[in-house]
Amino acid sequence: MHSKLTSRSITVGSITADLVRKRIKHINVRIYAQTGRIQIAAPHLRLNARMTIEHIRAFAVSKLGWIIRQQTRMRHIRLPKREKPSANIQMLWGKACPMVISETHGPSRIQFTDGELRVLLRPKAKKKTRDALVMALMGKWQKTQLTRAIRLLLDRWEPVMGIEVARVTILKMKTRWGSCTPARRRIRLNLELIKHPPEYLEYVLVHELCHFFESGHGPAFKQLMDSYLPHWRKLRAALNDAQIN
Repeated sequence: MHSKLTSRSITVGSITADLVRKRIKHINVRIYAQTGRIQIAAPHLRLNARMTIEHIRAFAVSKLGWIIRQQTRMRHIRLPKREKPSANIQMLWGKACPMVISETHGPSRIQFTDGELRVLLRPKAKKKTRDALVMALMGKWQKTQLTRAIRLLLDRWEPVMGIEVARVTILKMKTRWGSCTPARRRIRLNLELIKHPPEYLEYVLVHELCHFFESGHGPAFKQLMDSYLPHWRKLRAALNDAQIN
């Protein structure tokens, strides 16, 4: 079932944002890298009566500094003029990276050099085929990078916490950053985490590892999180503001 959207614009200080009402639980803000357009997504009033325009405006004011900093950073990105990019920008570990498509006579692949993602494709592929191939290559490459980062984190945290994870599965999830099955020592993490700063991934992983000891989110769970990751509340708040695409 598709969520019905309603939209309008909202101006706060020097910025104007698209305000979109969705069937969601939390309010969030998103900046589109290609255009700099700002979108604030908020729950429908019938789902959350607190989400009045005044409440949303107050939220936007609280995020104004962050929004301006992100827009400034994106304006400083310079795409190579020698080639026309496809999809333009990809987020990687919280940073906006230009993505350029080039032709190659070798195997199709992705190279990441000096902050630029270069997608190398065989020539003469139809546009529809090329687009699908780019998406497939990017998904596979992102999964490989995320897998490596997770392995490094597990090498650090498993000895500290005295546990061993049997399996980590990377998935595209619409509503969760992570989940786990403690009885089988299995963890599932959202592929979208690769688009956000590395500390967000560490927070989600430690969160799921703590569930191996405590199933709920009560005082005992929070005490575990405090002992292992004292600044976890700040990371949780930042991740709650991020949007799962």
